[in-house]
Amino acid sequence: MKILLDTHVFIWFAEDDPRLPDEMKRIIEKPWHQVCVSYATFWKIALMVQSGELPASASITEMMEQTIDNGIEIVPLKLEHISRLGTLESHHEEIFERMLAAQALAENLIIVSDNPVYQAYGVPKLWSTPK
Repeated sequence: MKILLDTHVFIWFAEDDPRLPDEMKRIIEKPWHQVCVSYATFWKIALMVQSGELPASASITEMMEQTIDNGIEIVPLKLEHISRLGTLESHHEEIFERMLAAQALAENLIIVSDNPVYQAYGVPKLWSTPK
């Protein structure tokens, strides 16, 4: 299974945050799953650090290197993704979610997220609520 982590899921996973359900953590950690994170996620994280929403605990470069070292693929922004973005209806004002939706659709990725907006775009989604 090839999965794309939504920005907050990536942050929760990286920080071992209890908001990430155990079942989702197990899915991300399965060695036979190809786990991906978008360059758009790092762009959003940089803006979150700049605005004070997130602490500046590590540089974006260090974060990306650690991501690669942990076997997570970083999905670049391609012309195909931008073209796909242009075909999506505007169900949501957040450009980063729309870009992740476009990438997931173009690359046949399943997104791991609790955000219901991805369903409006027809993106396959994984999420489980803690019991």
